[in-house]
Amino acid sequence: MPAPTSTDGEPRPFLGRRLLRATLAAGAALLLLAGGLALRSSVLLSGAATAPGTVVALERRTAGDDGSAAALVRFRTAAGTEHVIRSTLWSSPPAFGPGEAVEVIYDPARPDAARIRTFPELWAVPLVLAATGAPFLAIGGLGLLLRRARRA
Repeated sequence: MPAPTSTDGEPRPFLGRRLLRATLAAGAALLLLAGGLALRSSVLLSGAATAPGTVVALERRTAGDDGSAAALVRFRTAAGTEHVIRSTLWSSPPAFGPGEAVEVIYDPARPDAARIRTFPELWAVPLVLAATGAPFLAIGGLGLLLRRARRA
């Protein structure tokens, strides 16, 4: 099957300009989101208080049958108020078990936004978004540059 051609008889590139721009935009959006979430974790770590917490239950997903669960953690702030948070990551098997002791990190002004202080809880989502966005950005950007160079 011959390659598609444009109206002037030249072969059309496999990836069109619109697709490359959309790929570039998607990559940039994913990297911006990853940066924002990483900044949020970094800010939390820089001005946070810590407290011991205990996994009180596992919350199971109702959709699907993959057995994923998130830990529900109870902790008490320095001010003495008790809070229950859900871990940010769902996993199968569960990352934490009922009764397990964990360290909680929280902003004293917003203790309901506390997080379990583990690397995956703080950094997994930004890293996955960055690892997904970087190739999109590279493919879109390089593709547009190559198209431009080919026309010149």
